[in-house]
Amino acid sequence: MKKIISVLAICGFLFGADFSKVSNEDMAKMAGKVDAKDYADYFLELQKRFEKMAKDELKAFRKTIHEFKEKNQENMTLKELKEKRAEILKNVEEKVKSMSKEECKKTRLCDLYKHLRSEKHECLVKEEKKHHKKHKKETK
Repeated sequence: MKKIISVLAICGFLFGADFSKVSNEDMAKMAGKVDAKDYADYFLELQKRFEKMAKDELKAFRKTIHEFKEKNQENMTLKELKEKRAEILKNVEEKVKSMSKEECKKTRLCDLYKHLRSEKHECLVKEEKKHHKKHKKETK
């Protein structure tokens, strides 16, 4: 029994996480909590779903994802956020290297990779400002 579980765990690690059977609601609830090693697969699954959605549905779904991400990361320190982003970048880079340029562009994983690599990572700058405001309020 233990051998079977070990083999399944190794297969999951080698082939990535399968988010295809996860509901949209649960995908949104995972935002900000997905393990760095699974983030590329999570992102790819979201992109597939985004393509199938109507404009209004897409807007509402992205808003929901953003809200859960904010909620799920609100207690993380800035250091933890930076470490997680660095780990996500490393894993996304590995995934990008395993794809053809066409596949990478089609799935928008190249866009994510460029975004994560940018020096003035917009999301990180926003998070820093938010954390500084939050900690100022706590110290008053």
